[in-house]
Amino acid sequence: MAIVVGVRRHRPAMRLPWVLFGAAQLVYFSADVTFYTFHEILHDARFPAPADGLYLGHYPLFVAGLLLLLRRRSPGRDRDGMLDALIITTGIGLLAWVFLLAPYLHTAELTLSVRAVSLAYPVMDLLVVAVAARLAVSGGARPPAYWLLLAGLAGLLAADGWYALEKLHGTYQTGKLLDAGWLVSYIGWGAAALHPSMRQLSEPGEPAGATRLSRLRLAALAGAALVAPAVLLLQAVRGAPTEVPMIAAASAVLFGLTLLRMRSLAGQVAAHAERARLLHRFSAVIDASPVAIVELDRNERVQLWNPAAERIYGWRREEVLGRPHPASLEPGWPAIQPAATRRAGQATSRLELRQHRSDGSPIDVELSTAPLRAPGGELIGVIGVAADITERKRLAEQLRHQAFHDPLTDLANRALFHDRLEHALARLDRTGGQLAVLLLDVDAFKTVNDALGHAVGDQLLRIVADRLRTAMRPSDTVARLGGDEFVVLIEDAAGPAEAVTVTQRLLGALAAPVTLANRDIQVRASVGIAVAGPDAQPGDLVRDADVAMYQAKADGGSGYRIFDPSMRAAVVDRAELEADLRHAVDRGELRLRYQPIVDLRTGQVAGLEALVRWQHPTRGLLAPGSFVPLAEETGHLVGIGAWVLQHACRQVREWQTSLLGYEHLSISVNLSAVQLSQPHLAAEVAQVLAETGLQPRHLTLELTESLLIAETDTTAITLAELAGLGVRLSIDDFGTGYSSLSYLRRLPVHALKIDKAFVDEVASSGDAAALTRAIINLAATFGLDTIAEGIEHADQLERLRDLGCQFGQGFHLARPLDEDQLVALLQARQSAAPQPAESNIA
Repeated sequence: MAIVVGVRRHRPAMRLPWVLFGAAQLVYFSADVTFYTFHEILHDARFPAPADGLYLGHYPLFVAGLLLLLRRRSPGRDRDGMLDALIITTGIGLLAWVFLLAPYLHTAELTLSVRAVSLAYPVMDLLVVAVAARLAVSGGARPPAYWLLLAGLAGLLAADGWYALEKLHGTYQTGKLLDAGWLVSYIGWGAAALHPSMRQLSEPGEPAGATRLSRLRLAALAGAALVAPAVLLLQAVRGAPTEVPMIAAASAVLFGLTLLRMRSLAGQVAAHAERARLLHRFSAVIDASPVAIVELDRNERVQLWNPAAERIYGWRREEVLGRPHPASLEPGWPAIQPAATRRAGQATSRLELRQHRSDGSPIDVELSTAPLRAPGGELIGVIGVAADITERKRLAEQLRHQAFHDPLTDLANRALFHDRLEHALARLDRTGGQLAVLLLDVDAFKTVNDALGHAVGDQLLRIVADRLRTAMRPSDTVARLGGDEFVVLIEDAAGPAEAVTVTQRLLGALAAPVTLANRDIQVRASVGIAVAGPDAQPGDLVRDADVAMYQAKADGGSGYRIFDPSMRAAVVDRAELEADLRHAVDRGELRLRYQPIVDLRTGQVAGLEALVRWQHPTRGLLAPGSFVPLAEETGHLVGIGAWVLQHACRQVREWQTSLLGYEHLSISVNLSAVQLSQPHLAAEVAQVLAETGLQPRHLTLELTESLLIAETDTTAITLAELAGLGVRLSIDDFGTGYSSLSYLRRLPVHALKIDKAFVDEVASSGDAAALTRAIINLAATFGLDTIAEGIEHADQLERLRDLGCQFGQGFHLARPLDEDQLVALLQARQSAAPQPAESNIA
C-alpha cells in the first residue's frame, strides 16, 4: 500500500520498477498469509508448503525491479562496477556454499523436494545479493530513499540467511527475533516509496568510471577477497570438513576478478594522471587565452573565470566565483539561454552583445556559448567564450562611415548621396510630391587653391561644408561630390520656389568673408537647381543640376539657374568645344591679335598687348571669353599660355629687327593663376627669351589683382625670380580687388592697369574721376607707371591726360590687330612721327 501511495504522490520518471516492487511485496504478503494459515490455524507444518512457492515467486519480481532501476541509474557500461559486484557476490556465495548449500547437498535423509526448496532460498538470495551489490556500487544520486531501499534489502537478506541456517539445524520457530528482519524489510521499502526523494532514484547518475573508490567500497572488496582464507581458518578451528575444491575454485575466481580490478585501477590511475596533465595544460591555455572563458552551472553561477575575463569585464575572479554572472541582469543576457537547450553536436551559439565593465563603461563582446552536458545528456551548465570587439566594432563603424562620407568635410559622399536620392525618389513613387537637387560649385576656387596652396583650399572647403550643413534642415542631405562641387538634396520640396528660397539662403550663408592665410576671401558660388517628381532618375537629376550650374557660371557666377531642357544643348556644345580645344595647339588653330598701348602724352605706340584668339574649324574666330575659362577649368590653359608667350616674344623680336625705329618695341602677355602656380615658370620664361632673342626688359607679364591678393610664399618667390630675369610685371584690372594694397610695397610690380570700369565713367562722374586720380597718385607714390584700359571715347582720353595717366589702350586708340594690320599701323605712325628711343612701358 505504501509503495502505491508513494508512486501516485511523487510520480517518479520511471514507475515500472516500483510497480514490480509493489507486486513482489504483494506476493510476499500472500506467502505470509498462506504460511500462517497453514502453520497456526491448520497446524500443518509440512515443508515444503504452498507458501514456499509464493515466497520463491516474489524474488524474480523483486530482482526485475532492481535491474530496471539499476539500468536507469547507470546508463552505459560500468565494467568496474560489474567487477566489484562479482567480487562481493563471489565472497558471499562462498559463505553460502560452505554453510548452507553444501550441508543441504550432503544431508542424505532429505527428500528431493525438501532439498530443492531448501537450496532455492539461498540461491535466490544470492541473486538479490548480486543485484544489490551492483546497485550499491553504481552511480547516481543517493538521497534518503536510496538508503531506505538498501536498508530494506539488508533486512531481507539478513532474515533470509538466518532463516536458512535455523531451518538447516531444525531450530526455526515463528515469533522470534528473526521475524524483525522481515519487518525491517517491509518498513524500509515502504518508507523509501513514501519519501519525496524517491523520484531521484530513477534519474541518471555519473558516467561509468566517474564513481570514486570509497573506503567503504574498498573495505567491502577486501573482505570479499579474504572470505576463502577466513573460511579455511574457521573450518580448521571448528574441526569441520572443508570444501577444498569449491574454496579453491572460489579463490581462483576471486583472484582473477581482483587482478582484472587491479588492472582497471592501474588504467584509471594512468588515465587520471594523463587527465591531470591535460587539465594542467588546458588550465594554462585558459589562463593565457586572450578571450574571456566563463563557465556557468545550471543556476547561472560562475564556476570558471579566466584572467582575460578579469581584464575584459573588470571583476576579479574571487568577486564572481559561485555568484551569478555580473552581466546576467543586462537586457541582452536572455539571448544566451537558447544555448542551454541545444543538443550535443549542434553548432555553438554566436551573438554580439553590448555589456558593461565593473566601472560601468560599455563594451561590445562577441559571445559564443555551448551547453555542458553529462554523458547521459543532462544539462550541467554553459560554457561561454567572450571576445572584446569594442575596438573592432569602432573600426568597422569608422570604415562604414568613411565609405559613405567625404574624408575632408565629413559630409555625405557621392555614394551615400545617390543612395539617399534613390530612396527619396522611391518614396515619391508611393506618396507623390517633388524633391529638388542643388548642385553648388565654389567660384574661383582654383585660383585660391593654386595661389594659396592646397592646405588653405582644404580649409576653405571645410568652412563651406560647415556653412552648408548649418543652413540646411537635418532631414536634407548635403554631400560633397569632389573638388569644389557640393550637392544638396531637398526632400518634400514644394516646388521650384522653395528650391530658389533655399538656394538664396545658402548663397547668403556663404557670402560672409573668410580670413585664411591672413587674407580676406569672399566666398561665392554658382548653383544649379533641378526639381523632379516621382518619375525622375537619380543620374538625370544630378546631370540636370550640373547643367544648370554651368549655365549659372556662364552667366558670370555668384548666382543660380533652374534647369531647363534647352540647357542640355549648351552642355553638348561645351563638351564638343572642350574636345576641340584639346587639340587646338597641335593643329595650329590659335591666333594672336596685338592691341597697341599708346603714350597719352605723345600719341606714339609705346608697346603691345598680345591677345589670343581661336580659329575654330567650324565656329570661326572665337574671342578669349568663349574658350579661356573652359581652358582654365580643363587644364589646357597651361599649354595655351606657353604657346602665346613663345609666339608673342618671337613675333615682337622679328618686328624689332625688321621695322625701322621699333628696335625697343615691347610686348605684354597675360599670366593666368594656373601658369603662376607652375613651379618652374621663371625657368620657362628664361628659356623662351633665350630662344627668341628678346631682351627681358621688353617683356611685361600681366597679373590680375586677385592673384596678388591671394599671394603665398610660393607666389612671391616666383615673382621675385621673374623680376630677377629683368622681366617687367604689371597688375591688370587694378581697383577691382577687395584686399590690402600692401602687396604694392612687397612685390616687384612695375605698372598698374586701371580697370575699364573706372575709365567708362571717368569723364562723366566726379566719383570715378576721383578714384582714377587716387590710383594714379598711388602709382606715382610707389614709382609705378599707369595704363588706362578700355578708352573708347575722346572725352575719356582727354580726361585721363588731365589726370596725369601716362599710357592707355582701347578701341578709340586702336583695336586689336593681326600681324599685317599692326605692321601697317606701326609703319604709318613711324613715318608720321619718329619713335622714341625706348619706352618704359610695354
